[in-house]
Parts: sequence; C-alpha cells; structure tokens
Amino acid sequence: EIGCNLLFTTEASPKTAGCIKELHQAVFLSKIAKVRETNPKDVGISLLVLKDKVKYETESFPEKFVIAKENKRFVRDPFGDFIIYLAGGKIVCKHDKLVIVGKRAKEILDTIIEYDLVSRLDHAAYLGRELKKAEIALVLGKNYVQDRELEFGIYSKIRSNSS
Repeated sequence: EIGCNLLFTTEASPKTAGCIKELHQAVFLSKIAKVRETNPKDVGISLLVLKDKVKYETESFPEKFVIAKENKRFVRDPFGDFIIYLAGGKIVCKHDKLVIVGKRAKEILDTIIEYDLVSRLDHAAYLGRELKKAEIALVLGKNYVQDRELEFGIYSKIRSNSS
C-alpha cells in the first residue's frame, strides 16, 4: 500500500515480544493480497490472536437452569498445597512430594492425579483453573502469578464489569 521495500522491527522489550512473527504474517498477508489484486481479507491468514473473526454459539440458551454461585469456603487439602509458576518456558508445579514440569495444563493435572497428590474435588478444580491460566500465559508470553487474574488490558475491564 505504501510502496515500502524494507520493514524493520525489533523484539527489544516484553511489549514487543512476538512482533517479528506478527510482522512476518502481515507481510505474507499483504503479499497474497497484492498478487491476487484484492484486499488483504479472507485469504486464509489471520492476525487475530485474542479474538475470532466469527462469533457463534453452538447451543441455544436453556429454559431451565441454576445460576452459578461461588463457594467462598476454603478447606485445605490434607494431601498438601501446590505452588505454580512459569520458568524456562515451562509450567512448574511444586508439591512437597514432587515437582512436575510441563507445557500443558492437562498433562500436569494428569500427573498430579497419577501420583495421588490431590484428595479434594474442589482442589483438583482449582488446580485445573490455575494450570490452564499458566498455560495461556505461557502461550501468549504473559506474566502468570498464582491466584491472580491474567491481565488483558482493556479486555480485563470489560470482563470484570460484566461478571
């Protein structure tokens, strides 16, 4: 569009992490559009990361339902606690008996169950939520702090206002 023959970008800070990959996709998208002499639209390449092009519902809203509510009661699992954090491009899940390292929430949770490290369903559900948050943070290059919401800028405000 602007007749530029050179594009320059650097990944010099956490804010610019992934920009080389994004620029590569954008250049490819532009090249396809130029060759086809069309707008850079509907060519099979997407620059969307946190949104989808099409929003659809798979099921209709039920007529009868129970409104979900949070249980504020905390009961410590007698099998012990876990500390979850990101290190070396992986999720680390520390327990007194074992340290589990992986990239996917499911594989870590499956290992927790295999080694019988959790005894309460509410604790297993909590671990599933936290491990999935850690996985999302890992994939998106975001910070992860156990028991804190992931930050998505203006979308964090929308989420908290709508709940």
